[in-house]
Amino acid sequence: MGRGGSWAERALVILLICAGSAARAGPEHVERAVPLDSFESNTSAERWALEVQPRIGAHGYLIVSDLAPGPVRESESHLYVAYRGAVGSGFRVALREPMRVRGFVRELSVYVFGYDRADQLWIEISDQTGQVHRLGLGRLDFGGWRRLTAVVPPAVRQQPPHVLSPDSGILLRGFQVEPVASSAGSPCLFYLDQLEALTTPYLRLPPGPWMPGGRSTDG
Repeated sequence: MGRGGSWAERALVILLICAGSAARAGPEHVERAVPLDSFESNTSAERWALEVQPRIGAHGYLIVSDLAPGPVRESESHLYVAYRGAVGSGFRVALREPMRVRGFVRELSVYVFGYDRADQLWIEISDQTGQVHRLGLGRLDFGGWRRLTAVVPPAVRQQPPHVLSPDSGILLRGFQVEPVASSAGSPCLFYLDQLEALTTPYLRLPPGPWMPGGRSTDG
């Protein structure tokens, strides 16, 4: 390395100094809730598709519909999901185009209106390497609205491949649903609303497996 280092090395030093200053600035506004979809219009419904396994008799549909009262006062419409299929015929509520969520994503949450069925719900994302991850949101064995949350684990690589790239984060792909086997033949019905992410600016994170030189504490 020559005197003063290369321009890339100098830029990296400046970036790390700025990161340290931001980290010392205090915890204010570190976490931020980012709305991803409120399902308030048919335009929202057009972004999503119901993907079923190629089984005889499996069918369903998605529509934007109202169900009063909603989970929040401002929410008048929600995404209604209806599906009927054989035992073991899970399905996806998938985004037609994956949605980029920037920053370091700590949690993903969505309000669900359940009908007391133990159907299992996951949320699907892909990381900076293209690997797909399925995060559990829980079972829909409740009646009415409930907010379900999935924590994004350290194994999901959110650090961009280039240290100066601003595009840290994930791609949101959709939801995976596994209907409960004991309810085969009966329709799987639920509503989705207020999909959002809890994010942290990438450079304010403490050292961890998502940062250069970080160390995983798994296992």
